[in-house]
Amino acid sequence: MAALWITQEEELQNRIIQLEKELSRKQALDSEVERLSGSLDAIGKMEDGDYVDVLRKLEEYLKDVETLNRSLIAREYRSNDQYIMESESTIGIKRMGELNPEPFIDECKKKFAVDDWCLKSEQLFSLWQQHIRNPLWHPFKSIHTSYLDYLFLNRSSLNRNSFSFTHHCCKCCRTTSKHIRLIVDEDNEGLKELRNEWGETIYMAVTVALLEMEEYNPSGRYIVFELWNFKDDRKASLKEAIEILIHHLQNKLSRSLYFSN
Repeated sequence: MAALWITQEEELQNRIIQLEKELSRKQALDSEVERLSGSLDAIGKMEDGDYVDVLRKLEEYLKDVETLNRSLIAREYRSNDQYIMESESTIGIKRMGELNPEPFIDECKKKFAVDDWCLKSEQLFSLWQQHIRNPLWHPFKSIHTSYLDYLFLNRSSLNRNSFSFTHHCCKCCRTTSKHIRLIVDEDNEGLKELRNEWGETIYMAVTVALLEMEEYNPSGRYIVFELWNFKDDRKASLKEAIEILIHHLQNKLSRSLYFSN
């Protein structure tokens, strides 16, 4: 009887310790949600120039967004979690200048046997990622924006290849001054060979990564992390990122309370 009483007392003590930990976690999350909510209110009143300072202060939280984005991709939620997954995965960290591997995988699956396509796609992907990161490789040319305007205004009379070029100017160019725009040089021998041998999707993946690298880090040519709205395919605002973080912390709090009961 004494042994049973001791066992029950130990179980009770363990339960008390567990509840104390859950309470501490809840208080910490409540405090974090309140603090970030205050930050969000402050951001709504800021001038554009003040966003940079806030971004620096919240740098550690932006790393959580990247972790969240990766976990949402890798982890499958139950059906009642689908809304959470879709809303939170809208904002994440995009690696600017990094190639999208999917076109390489898709094309190699078409051209090679089951045992070979994986290795071939990795080799091709790595080769072109190295090219993109090479500061000495600069397959660009400058064009006056008035010429681009002319192309757009007269696109109905252009042939298919010219219209394709116009589309690339839209997707794969960046402004270097008020009247000059930098575009990918389609006559570059390496890019021409890539396009002829592997098709449009891989070519576009390479050119998009090239322009991202040229815009974000033209001298160093290493990948730069950027807050990104994947739903709208654009740079995310700091306000959007903090809203997602608050939502994420609230979900963590709800889950902690659920599993503690």
